[in-house]
Amino acid sequence: IWKKFAPLDSEMHQFSLDAYLRFGRFADAQLHYVEALHAYEAQNENCSDLIASYGELNPARIVIGHISNPRPFVGRSNQIDQIVNLLERPEAKVTSIVGLPGVGKSTFAQKLVQDIRLGSTYEKIVYGSLDAYTSGSALTETLREWTIRLKITIGKQTRENLAHALKNVLMQSKMLLVCDDIYKEDDALFLKNLVGGTYSSLVITTRFPVVSRSFIDQPNDEYELPLLEEDAALELIKLLAPKVFEVYPEQCRQLTNDLERLPLAITIASRLLHTDFQTGFPVESLFNEIRESHRLLDERSIDERFRNRTTTPTIELLLRRSVDRLTRLDQKRFALLGLMPPKPARFKFDDLKVIWETDDPSESVRSLFDYGLLEIVQTHEYQMHALLVMLSRRLGGWDDEKHTLD
Repeated sequence: IWKKFAPLDSEMHQFSLDAYLRFGRFADAQLHYVEALHAYEAQNENCSDLIASYGELNPARIVIGHISNPRPFVGRSNQIDQIVNLLERPEAKVTSIVGLPGVGKSTFAQKLVQDIRLGSTYEKIVYGSLDAYTSGSALTETLREWTIRLKITIGKQTRENLAHALKNVLMQSKMLLVCDDIYKEDDALFLKNLVGGTYSSLVITTRFPVVSRSFIDQPNDEYELPLLEEDAALELIKLLAPKVFEVYPEQCRQLTNDLERLPLAITIASRLLHTDFQTGFPVESLFNEIRESHRLLDERSIDERFRNRTTTPTIELLLRRSVDRLTRLDQKRFALLGLMPPKPARFKFDDLKVIWETDDPSESVRSLFDYGLLEIVQTHEYQMHALLVMLSRRLGGWDDEKHTLD
């Protein structure tokens, strides 16, 4: 209403912009900023104060692609600060954000590119996700999108031509490229070559430590995105299922720990609890079902990167992308880990010798670690996340499920 009757009220514009930015709604802030500039220009009024205060919202400085609608973002502010500080260093060149499937790398990356502080270091911030494409070469499609958004004219759009055109632009300005969800070492290295010899920097996210290791120049270039702290995990449930949390606070606390504070698992579980509670169904049994069964695996992803697809992949399919990278032998060995006692699923090197019937499980351990399916707790001791335990049990058929490895 106030924009209709007082479109040049600078205090209200400032209040609205600050509110959007405080709650991480960068896209809304940017839209409001542009509308405000148009209002001032239409009345031939000076808007230099607005530009001085919020100039980093100018879309000419920030190029964003495939950003989802705002999703709950809790417990990560300090980690965003750490990455921003890294990227503000003059010597910053490449950074890898690595973490478990479902730990929130994509949400984290999208929040990062919307951080207004980066506008003082980089002229443009270019974002893309390789998982946004289903056909052809995902990397080529991402490069094509970037050239379009950067208004680069190019003839034959081969990967090499696109890269050459982008490199020329990167040589002339200081940009930050952020590419989410990289699965292949070759793709990571191809992008790294784009920023080589330029003033620009590159951030990638990947679930695979092997991809991260091949990409970084030194250990400090890698940032492992951790699981949520318990308080942050509970805050996520409060946001997504407030009434359930109000009635069942202790069950919610237990559930977050049973799901080992993985954001994807908590988000899906909260959605299920909220839906059942709203429709009047008793949710006590659902708490147990979520913890003990494969219910979460059959739920569909809430990630809007898949909004243009005919079908949305289930959580099982998203997780199986990691398993599919393994050899057939290692796939079977991963499935055998479903026999290990869960919560937490921890086991030692000698345990693997027994269950895999081998004198030396080293190669398989290394492979499972490289593809984000196994974590190293300490020397010769490992653990597997609860959601991955569910997947391994399903693949192995240990709960009489149909989806098994032959």
